[in-house]
Amino acid sequence: MGLSSMTGFASAEGAENGRRWAWEARSVNSRGLDIRFRAPSGLEALEAEARRAAEARFRRGALQISLQTGRPESASTLRLNEESLDQALAAMTALEGRIQAAPPQLEQILGLKGVLELVEAEEDETAKAAWRGALAAALEALLDDLARSRALEGEKLDKALSALLGEIEGLNEQARASAAAQPSAAGERLKRQVAEFLAAAGSSGELDEGRLAQEL
Repeated sequence: MGLSSMTGFASAEGAENGRRWAWEARSVNSRGLDIRFRAPSGLEALEAEARRAAEARFRRGALQISLQTGRPESASTLRLNEESLDQALAAMTALEGRIQAAPPQLEQILGLKGVLELVEAEEDETAKAAWRGALAAALEALLDDLARSRALEGEKLDKALSALLGEIEGLNEQARASAAAQPSAAGERLKRQVAEFLAAAGSSGELDEGRLAQEL
């Protein structure tokens, strides 16, 4: 089994029945397996699936798994709020004769808050089930990509460590060779110094006590 890093990143995007989603997963070093999950309201149940899938793949690492979703504008429609419109018209009728003002235009009436509402289209249970299934499948693929990302990072670390170990071994060999050569070099140096000392003493016939102490 190769070396695996605890650092990695993966992301995935897609759509199902006009609804878009984007998964993202990050992993950094940690003593154990720490999983943090974030998803829009209504999709909290996916956290249990995320934890199960992550625990099946990883033993260590701090994981951050997040989900973002969106719907196209076509999934929303404008609806006229009859109750709000009636209240606005009744208010205008009550003000007739009390203030001098031109009658409001249609766009002004429709622009009143609450008269027009943006309504999300309702989904049936089959569409909801397909949506959740697509998210769950994408989550599994996301964590597979994260595992591959961590493995690739581990390969890089393995190569870097192997290069460092090789360099250390080479320096160790140089140190051993240098240590082995030291006694021989020291002996030759001592022989040369003694020879020079004896030669100096022989030329005068006397020993230089100071030179002797220095050589010793």
